[in-house]
Amino acid sequence: MERNMMQRVVTMNTIVVVRRIIIASLLAR
Repeated sequence: MERNMMQRVVTMNTIVVVRRIIIASLLAR
């Protein structure tokens, strides 16, 4: 059952992407 590992990777990637978008939007201002 490697679904947990896949879900963990997906959640971590989504968090990183969200952080990048927030930082980019803050810098854009």
